[in-house]
Order: sequence, then C-alpha cells, then structure tokens
Amino acid sequence: MRATILSMLLICSTMTSVAFADPTCSTTKWKMFDEHIPFGTATKDAVKILKKVYANTANVTIEDGNVVVTFKQQNRATFDLIIYLAQDGIIFKVSYSYSNRFQESMGGLAKAFTALSKKIIARVGEKADNAEKVGDDAFLASWNTNGGARQEVFAKDPNLLTVRFICDELEQSLAQKRVDNANFGF
Repeated sequence: MRATILSMLLICSTMTSVAFADPTCSTTKWKMFDEHIPFGTATKDAVKILKKVYANTANVTIEDGNVVVTFKQQNRATFDLIIYLAQDGIIFKVSYSYSNRFQESMGGLAKAFTALSKKIIARVGEKADNAEKVGDDAFLASWNTNGGARQEVFAKDPNLLTVRFICDELEQSLAQKRVDNANFGF
C-alpha cells in the first residue's frame, strides 16, 4: 500500500512539473537523452524529480542557480554529470558530460567524439550543420535550431566530451523578461 501511494505521488509530481513547464521548444526534433525534465521546468521541481530518478546513483544539487546531477564514482559508466542550466529558476539548457571511463572505453577523446557524433547522426537522421575546430584543442559539431532548440557535441582536450541541448527561444525570452523587470533606479 505504501509503495502504491509513493508511486502515485511520483507520477503526480512528474505530471505537475511537466504540465507547468514552458512549452517553448517542446516541438523540437532534438530530443534530450533524459526526458524527465523538459525545457522550462522550474529548478525546484527538477531537483525533486531528479532526486527520485537518480536516488542511489547520483547526488542532485543546486549550484549557482543550476541543477547539477553528479554521478557517484561507481556509476560513471557513461556520464559523470548532467547540468541543467537555468535563468531565474527556469531550465533552458542541458549539458550531458561523458565520463573519463566512457572516453577510455572508446579509445580516447577523439575516438569517443567521433563515435558519439555518428550515434547522434543515426539518432536524428542528419549530419551536423556545422563542424569546426574551435581553438587549438577543441571541436564543436552543432545542429541548427529546430523548434526553438539546437544541439551540440563539444570536445576539448584533455577529457571534456559533452552533448548540449539549448532552448534558444526560452533563453532569449528569459533574458528579455529579466531586462523588462529590472530596476534601473529611475
């Protein structure tokens, strides 16, 4: 009985937070890997959901207004962390960081980047719109905005490999709201 009640509460909390999430970017074909937290979710709701989703495998915290999921050492087969970036308590960007263990299993950063890019191409059905070296030791592949959102694969020596999903429309809307509501002292 207790398990049933807890399950119902989890379902209701998930439905509530999704229902209140901003619908901006909801039609994009660039789907995040973890669809528990859609763009526009309030950080406080995201923390509640993510603590349940990653209960025994990761720590979920708020750092500088962003929600950070840090996987415990023994649970880093794929990701070491996921960061949900927020502005004014609303999530507009998600960054999945691949663990060193994952990169090593692929043969290093360059091979992991190539394999990940190919996997994403297969997932979304199209090659990146832009792929370029950015600096001496970094590479970025990006897909143009679709339904208000875009996705990127970023690699930087020595061990940084991330996939990012950004809701540009929501980020711009939140920035404009911040300007509109700012107290300029006059």
